[in-house]
Amino acid sequence: MPDFANSKVAYQVFRKAFGSLAKTNSFKRVPQTEASWYKSLPTGDNIEFTFLCDRWGSSDSGNEFNVYLYCSQFIGSVKVGKSGCRSSSFSALLGADDLNEMEKIQNKINARRPFPQDPIYSPGDDLYSSFMSHFQPVKPPYVDRVGSQISFSYYSIQDLSDWVEFILCRLFTVIEKYSSSPGFCADPWLKLITGR
Repeated sequence: MPDFANSKVAYQVFRKAFGSLAKTNSFKRVPQTEASWYKSLPTGDNIEFTFLCDRWGSSDSGNEFNVYLYCSQFIGSVKVGKSGCRSSSFSALLGADDLNEMEKIQNKINARRPFPQDPIYSPGDDLYSSFMSHFQPVKPPYVDRVGSQISFSYYSIQDLSDWVEFILCRLFTVIEKYSSSPGFCADPWLKLITGR
């Protein structure tokens, strides 16, 4: 059975996988963060990408993370200009083909995720169906959730490696598209707040 990769291990994987590539693409590490990089744009804004793991993962069901993009005059939490901030999850910026591929990877991860010998939930518990979703094919299909945040669920280092490969192939293309669309806000609640 594979070892559970907690968030500390996940951040190490992200820094190793994305650190040198970020530097090659003129990004710098955001100080005092686990795995965030930024670069300045000609507009005076900064584009930042950040990996955030759920701190409550467990060896019973695994963990999840998200990748966020920010375009602002902030570096991390330090404001360096006067404009506001727009943000989106990486997954909300993916098209149907990428979401289909993401779903295939998630289903593969869920199928190989080890089921615990003594599960924390049992049938009848309020959280049982949520717990069991970590071991079953995803529902609803990701392609039905275009424009929404979808978390990257994982258990082991192998799972993280699969996600890193998926994200590496798309991240800098998505960042370029996002940073060159000044009024674009993909997340529905951001559209509501900003009116864009």
